[in-house]
This record gives sequence, structure tokens and C-alpha cells, in this order.
Amino acid sequence: MASTFPGSVARPNVHYVTTETRLLEVIAPFRLAQVLGYDHEWCPNRRGSDNNPVTVIQLAAAQDILVLQLTGFEGE
Repeated sequence: MASTFPGSVARPNVHYVTTETRLLEVIAPFRLAQVLGYDHEWCPNRRGSDNNPVTVIQLAAAQDILVLQLTGFEGE
């Protein structure tokens, strides 16, 4: 990820998380930081289905970005 936040000097740390274990390792900066951005993604509607669970959650703080790939949590 080559872009930076407006006004920031350093590139943000991107934490791509697919397990609860990894989430516990990287969550510390987000517990104290003011969350600046939130986004979530889900699969589009399929014919005959209205069960579209959220698959990705993204949080952005000043120097950290957290990308939670929720489908990875299923097997843990």
C-alpha cells in the first residue's frame, strides 16, 4: 500500500487478519486510537438468496489499518 493519509509522514501499518490469534496480536493500536474510518464488505445477492453476511471489516486509525477477513475466522 503506497498511499499515505493526508497530513501523515509515514505510511500506515496495514494489518491483514484472518484468525482470532492474529487479531489479538495486532489489536493494541486500535484499542487506544480514535477510529477514523470504518468500512465493511459482503458478497452481492445471489439468485434466491438473501443471506449475505459481512465478509470483510476495515478500520483505519491515523497510522494503522486493520483488515479483518472474517471468512478466515470460521475454521479457528
